[in-house]
Amino acid sequence: MSASDVKARREMQRKCKADERALTKQLVNKLDALLPYGQGSLPADPQLSKRKGTLPSRRNQLQLLRDAILHVQSAAKRPTGQELMEGLLSTWEDRMVVVELSTWRIQGMSEKLKEDFKESMFASTMVGQVLLHYVDYASADRLRCFSQTAEMGGLGAQHQGTCQSLAGVDVKMRLFRKHNVVHASFKYVPTTVTKGICVFHVVGSTEDIRDPDWSRVDMSWNEGVVQFSKEESTATPWFIERAMSCIAHARRKRLLGWIIPAHQTQPYSSQVCDWMKNTAAESRLTSLQRGLHDLMFTHQDVHFLCDGSSGDFPTLCVHIRLCLPQFMGGIRTPWVKLLQRKLDGSAFAPFSDNIQEVRLYPVWEEGTTDLTFVAFYVSKAEGTCFHTRIWTLSRAGFFHQGHVFRTALEEPYRYHFFFKKVAEADRTLMPEVFE
Repeated sequence: MSASDVKARREMQRKCKADERALTKQLVNKLDALLPYGQGSLPADPQLSKRKGTLPSRRNQLQLLRDAILHVQSAAKRPTGQELMEGLLSTWEDRMVVVELSTWRIQGMSEKLKEDFKESMFASTMVGQVLLHYVDYASADRLRCFSQTAEMGGLGAQHQGTCQSLAGVDVKMRLFRKHNVVHASFKYVPTTVTKGICVFHVVGSTEDIRDPDWSRVDMSWNEGVVQFSKEESTATPWFIERAMSCIAHARRKRLLGWIIPAHQTQPYSSQVCDWMKNTAAESRLTSLQRGLHDLMFTHQDVHFLCDGSSGDFPTLCVHIRLCLPQFMGGIRTPWVKLLQRKLDGSAFAPFSDNIQEVRLYPVWEEGTTDLTFVAFYVSKAEGTCFHTRIWTLSRAGFFHQGHVFRTALEEPYRYHFFFKKVAEADRTLMPEVFE
């Protein structure tokens, strides 16, 4: 090889090394700009920390490489189940809820689903609430069936893992808009079930739900006088309170504890009530006590007046009077006012005390003239709802229903009673609605 060839070869090698150093410096500077400071920038060797790096971040290349190794190791580390759950529930895009299947107690929910409850008494947190109280009764039965299947191992291989083979459960939820209850249809799609804890993707939309405006609803059809219909009822307050004693404190306020004092504000009604109360108190026969209680409830006229002119909430005005059978003299007492209030979700004093708080929320449903409202019974000690009841006023009469249960896996005590419309509204009582 001639001297000129050797010189050209050396010149080529020198140029290649210079290009390689320039490219390496360029890549290192890019990595330095992208890589955050980490523990690799604080080496154990104190002598190394005294050296000021030449990189823009003031790191040297050894520190940069250490940071790169730690960053890659951190990125490759699998997140814990708790970290995954927190990330999943932080979404504002999807509705997600985590429940304990044996109780349907809510363990967590996504930010998107929390928004649906922010205009209710449960706005601070839904964690700890029983989900079955925030769906309609038919949906509660379907969810109860799902949990019973899970408890019996009916989910098969999916009982401890991904539930890809499960189609989901159709659910109508009770959400809140401007302190009104609105119904929204969803499909609860189970994603994972682990140790009895299930994560559901709540699939559906609320875009078609309009804001409540009660001034657009003609509720005059629902007004009038109603009477108890034994043929169309499955229970009276006596049996309902016996069932409630299994899930609530015995000294809480009850329905008859509200009705009887109202009658006693009128002298004639008061005399009848006193006689009935004394007869029941003197009797040691449970059947007689029950009979007198039921007589008080089932033999009275109830008069309803409604007003939706405020727009935001309906106003309900209720009068009652005793209407005893002929064998008891056929007594019909004057009307007494039982209730006049806006159904705005505030605490309902006649049923609320230091044990429970009862909230009445109107149900807004586009296209119907019925007036429906839901009562949420909340334990003051725990702050959780333990029971719900539904009242519906329609042109046919007054319908009341509820489910009583202690756990999600047991069959609930189902009850309803119906007051049939027997007369149109008494217009002499109309001015009292606007007092």
